[in-house]
Amino acid sequence: MAWKNLKQLGLVDGFLIEHKALTEFDEVNALIDWARIENFLSNIHAKPRGEKSWPPVMIFKALLLQSWYVGANPASKVRNAVRDDARVTKVETVKPAPLPLEYVDLGSGETNGHLTPGNIGTVNGNRLKFDPAKADEGVFLIPSKDGEKETRITGMQKNKPGQLVFLIPGNLAKGNYRMVVRARMDGSSELRSGYIEATLRA
Repeated sequence: MAWKNLKQLGLVDGFLIEHKALTEFDEVNALIDWARIENFLSNIHAKPRGEKSWPPVMIFKALLLQSWYVGANPASKVRNAVRDDARVTKVETVKPAPLPLEYVDLGSGETNGHLTPGNIGTVNGNRLKFDPAKADEGVFLIPSKDGEKETRITGMQKNKPGQLVFLIPGNLAKGNYRMVVRARMDGSSELRSGYIEATLRA
């Protein structure tokens, strides 16, 4: 069995941060004459037979704690706990959006590299399915050069949450492109976008 010196902090003790809530009970304990209360309660469970019970003074202390912290008006205790320990942290809300992970080009056999006009392309990922009847949803190719119009892919062969299969337009101009999937999630009116991280070359 392991032992420790009385003045040595234990594992849990070392993580405690000093604040008012930790010293309140010490202050109350110093004000109460526990020996007198223990003497008054000593004969309550003085029965010759039966199982051993908890010392009456310990039960009395537990009832005091219950009265103070689980009483009819716990709101003040909650306010005190928030006052002593609360920290305000801003948490960013994460909205679901299309998550394209890779583009596989059948014409060149490359992944996240080449766009072959007139050949089949595949996007793998999550939450990719879109409404083809809405012109602002789908797979779009955005040219790297400023001022050039983006291309919406219309030759869609497979439209599933985990995979999109389509035909790259045969008249796609040479250049570098970003590929983006746009869709509305779960009936939301907000259009959300997800990008292939790599730059694709046609």
